[in-house]
Amino acid sequence: MMNVKQSIKKIIPNKLYLMYYFKRKMGYVPNLKNPVTFNEKLNWLKLYDHNSVYTVMADKYLVKEFVSQKIGSQYVIPMLKVYESLDDICISDLPSQFVLKTTHDSGGVVICKDKERFDMDK
Repeated sequence: MMNVKQSIKKIIPNKLYLMYYFKRKMGYVPNLKNPVTFNEKLNWLKLYDHNSVYTVMADKYLVKEFVSQKIGSQYVIPMLKVYESLDDICISDLPSQFVLKTTHDSGGVVICKDKERFDMDK
């Protein structure tokens, strides 16, 4: 079921929603005609700067190829494997220490310092 925030977002224009949400969170209406603060500039970018390369840059998997092509693979941390699902992960195939990351978000990280004591269920 859709929550109220999602419902409102579907029926009002992006700019109006962004201004409403910004005011609610920041306490003032953003100046999007002449943004000055960092937050105003970020919100201006959300509305007006739609470059398809940003999607690649935000994806932890896709950005590795992008960086390799632009400045060289020596600047890219090696990746062991890409999984489509949690069920696909075979811990026994991984080294004794590893990091699992989601490709699509910020903060979706699991650090394993000792595979023998790693709790996969957690």
